[in-house]
Amino acid sequence: MVEKAGLSIAYKLGSLVIGLSSIVLAAQPGNWFMACLAAGLFGASYIFLTGVLLVWGIRVFITNASLGIGIPFLVLAVGQVIGASLAGLAIGSWGYDATFILFGVINEVPGTSTIQKES
Repeated sequence: MVEKAGLSIAYKLGSLVIGLSSIVLAAQPGNWFMACLAAGLFGASYIFLTGVLLVWGIRVFITNASLGIGIPFLVLAVGQVIGASLAGLAIGSWGYDATFILFGVINEVPGTSTIQKES
C-alpha cells in the first residue's frame, strides 16, 4: 500500500482505523462481536502503522538503515509510555468510555488532516 498510495495516505488510513477501533469499543462495550471486531481492527492497524513508520524511517535515514529502524521504534515506545500514563489518568478521572472515545478522536486527527506542500 505504501508503494501504491504513498506514506501519507497509508498513515492516514492506519490512523483512521486505529482511532475508529477505540471509538467502536467505547460505543458498544457490551457487544462481544463489536468488541472482537474493534480488537481485530486495532491489532491490524497497529501492525500496519508500525510498518509504515519503519518504511518512513528507512526513507528518512537512507544512508543509515539501522537508524531508520531504531528511531521509529524508540519514538513508538516513548509514545506508548506517555500515552498509557495519560490514559490511566484519564480513566481515573472520566472513566473508560470517555477515555477510549477521546483517544479514538485524537487518532482520527492525522487521518482527517491535509498536508499542504510548500511551493
